Amino acid sequence: DTINSFGGDDRVCGDAGNDTISTSSGDDVVLGGADSDTILGGSGNDTLVGNPGAGSVDDAGDHIVGGSGNDLIDGWVGDDLLEGGTGNDSLRGEAGNDTVSYANAAAAVTASLLSDTATGEGNDTFTLVENLDGSGFNDLMAGGGEPNVLRGLDGNDVIRGRGQDDSIYGGNGNDRLNGEDRHDYLKGGNGVDILTGGLGNDRVSGDAGEDRVSGNEGVDIVRGGTSDDLLDGGSQNDQLFGENGNDHLIGGPNTDSCNGGNHADTSSGCEVNISIP
Repeated sequence: DTINSFGGDDRVCGDAGNDTISTSSGDDVVLGGADSDTILGGSGNDTLVGNPGAGSVDDAGDHIVGGSGNDLIDGWVGDDLLEGGTGNDSLRGEAGNDTVSYANAAAAVTASLLSDTATGEGNDTFTLVENLDGSGFNDLMAGGGEPNVLRGLDGNDVIRGRGQDDSIYGGNGNDRLNGEDRHDYLKGGNGVDILTGGLGNDRVSGDAGEDRVSGNEGVDIVRGGTSDDLLDGGSQNDQLFGENGNDHLIGGPNTDSCNGGNHADTSSGCEVNISIP
């Protein structure tokens, strides 16, 4: 179903099925119902709920966008994508693996899943949210106390994983990514990136651009990309792969294995000529 509400304070219920519900002015209440809904808030202070009710079993996931007011957004059950829009919004993921996105934000954001807050496009708060997508600008982002997926998208972003097994993607721009604690996966993207695995056994990869890629501590797998990269395994027994470009590989104090790739690479402190998995 496609449902549009107009002026006034409206209450809209989508029920079962994949609904698209749009509101306008007024302080509206929208209940999406079962299945996968798209809910678009308007200019008022809206309450937008994907699948309300105790005992709900719908796990399809909803896409909910707040609009310009101070909105309450609740995905409820399922893997939901939540966008607050402008205004001071409260975003609740509830059950499922949920993402708050600032992909359509008009300014850079500072967002943390440790403090469950974000600033830049209003002052937002999070509850039971696992993942973050940044904006097209220069964002500051941090994970929290459980495994997170953090995506920088465009802009020169600084992203920190914090305390669990995180997946961090820089996207376009010159990014700085740090996994910090636990066993993390870091991917640089386009741009000249600085990637640091941190504590734990990490997988750290550059991409396009002359990247500096470090495993730091732990038993790490460190990869370059398409340009001339600097790879540093760190303090444990690491594997380094230069991939394309004229790379320099630094093994470190322990028994490290290196493969420069197909170009004029240099190395120090490592055992060379291992096969590429």
